Amino acid sequence: MRSIGRLFQSDAVAGGDEATAENDPGLREQPRTSADGSWWWDGWRWLATGTPDGLWHWDGDRWRPTIELRGVRARDLATTLAFLAEDRYARAAGILVDRAREWRPSGELRAMVGRAAARRHVAVGTPGLFRRMRARPEERERVEEEQALLDTRYRALMVDIGRRAPRPTVKEADDLLAVAQVLDLRAARITEALVAADEAERARARAIEAARRELHAAETASRTAVESAARALNRAREAQEREREATRRRLRNALAAPRGEPLAQVGPLRAHETFIETPAGHLPAQGARAAVASAVALWRQHRDLLQDLLAPETDEAGAFLRCLSERRRDLFLLLETRSRTILWHCPPGEEKPLRRFGSAVERQAPRAMEPARARLQAAEAVFAELAGRGGATASAVTAAQAAVAGAEAGGQLTAGVEAARRRLELAAGEPPELVAARQRVADEVRAVSTPPPPLVPVGA
Repeated sequence: MRSIGRLFQSDAVAGGDEATAENDPGLREQPRTSADGSWWWDGWRWLATGTPDGLWHWDGDRWRPTIELRGVRARDLATTLAFLAEDRYARAAGILVDRAREWRPSGELRAMVGRAAARRHVAVGTPGLFRRMRARPEERERVEEEQALLDTRYRALMVDIGRRAPRPTVKEADDLLAVAQVLDLRAARITEALVAADEAERARARAIEAARRELHAAETASRTAVESAARALNRAREAQEREREATRRRLRNALAAPRGEPLAQVGPLRAHETFIETPAGHLPAQGARAAVASAVALWRQHRDLLQDLLAPETDEAGAFLRCLSERRRDLFLLLETRSRTILWHCPPGEEKPLRRFGSAVERQAPRAMEPARARLQAAEAVFAELAGRGGATASAVTAAQAAVAGAEAGGQLTAGVEAARRRLELAAGEPPELVAARQRVADEVRAVSTPPPPLVPVGA
């Protein structure tokens, strides 16, 4: 085939082309592009300089986009392609309306072509109408708005005619319709990919929201369990404390001796049937011993008890030592019980009450043994009874503490929270459907925005 081309080329040169080139140096290099720029000669045949969708044009060196394609968002690109398709549908419809007799539309399409032709005829008289209404601006504004509405409807009608037109009709219109359909298809493919991506995004958002609700519910359940266990523990502790207080009260009541009237008293000291009331507290009357004498006499008889009482620097110890060293005859009371020993200095004038007090303590000491034993037995019975019941409250507290520890440690509730968190992390990621949808959008945009292979001369 190349040899045939060279053969025809030789014939052309023989017919005078070569001679012309020799006579005019400016014509030695013949241009490869046709006069209208629609074709490019590759050395063997004429090739179209535009892509079927009209988006790329070959300028002789490289493909250039007919519209801005770089950095355009996918949605804007789909809208632009749809507008370009509508423009070509409308231009093709203009040709079809003008040359309706050549392709003879029928049915509803024929009526649409008739309406378009009538609308175009009305539009011809519009400038004269505007001139007549020049002096009435408010009416002119109203008519302009009506005209814009009619133009919009007219364009929509023309686009509809272009979409419905059969093929073949008229070559010039069919060429435009072919480009329009390619643009329509590209816009539809990008739109479909965007719809799929939007749906994948919505599905991801729904999954994230559901995972968040699940996590919130799991955390709320865990927190509620911990709080409920803590409240149960507080109730158990309060019940235990109430029971302990009741126990202490019953034990106190069982151990308390009847007060009654004192048998004898001197100063702050009171001798009762079962106890002795002193500033230091109640002392047991059973087994008590009371010695009333001067400091010298008490030291001779009870120095083993007094040596510890006199060591601290107290008022009583100081008075005793002073009377002992000065051999004064002041009376002192040495009260010995099984829990405590007291030394008391008798003030002047209280000698007789002091002796009566000492006699009452000595006399009541053996008598208080039986009542004291009875009170102790009653207290032990109360203690034994309450000890059995106290185990129940202690067990309740232990169980409540274990419940709190279990709730805080987690168990199934913590596992549920962790599972919900993992599901939220997975939902927050990009699922395969979303990745695939985004890739499809990118592929469709790249298919539109990528130029075709460059045109090269034959043999290059």
